[in-house]
Amino acid sequence: MDQAFLREVQKRGWVIVAATTEACEARCPVLGCGIRTLLRSGASIPPRITPDLRGGVALEHGAHAIESLRGRRKELRLSVEEVEDAAGVEPSHLAKIENCTKMPNIDTFIWLAAALGYDLVLREGLLPAATLRTLADTRSKEASRAERFAKPARVLKKPPALPPPGPKRG
Repeated sequence: MDQAFLREVQKRGWVIVAATTEACEARCPVLGCGIRTLLRSGASIPPRITPDLRGGVALEHGAHAIESLRGRRKELRLSVEEVEDAAGVEPSHLAKIENCTKMPNIDTFIWLAAALGYDLVLREGLLPAATLRTLADTRSKEASRAERFAKPARVLKKPPALPPPGPKRG
């Protein structure tokens, strides 16, 4: 493998995993990205796809997620049965999901999305106003509770000691 070509692959942002005399395997350095490519010496080096360059869909509700799956399936010209087979789900399961007669659990959704070539990524974002209000209310309640219970406890008088058990006299 040509050393100049390998340096160019690295310069373009790829991490070289393996190299032979004919080709090298490279991967994206972003944690969890999973993109790999096989590059032959002298061939064009694709630009590394960063999360900023990828198209994406922000899902707002379950129906939007199902619409995205249906749209992707149709874009790829796959039948419902082909996607079900690739995802390893029961026959007619996807049809029921697409017809909104069944809502998939999270595992099924992930399997279907993966079968359609989607990478599902959870990214931290800004907290919605409702969550911020709940946090503020909870924290203020915790603070007042801490003040209330921080007062010194009343000291109770010690009860008189019981006589030690012994043989009954009678």
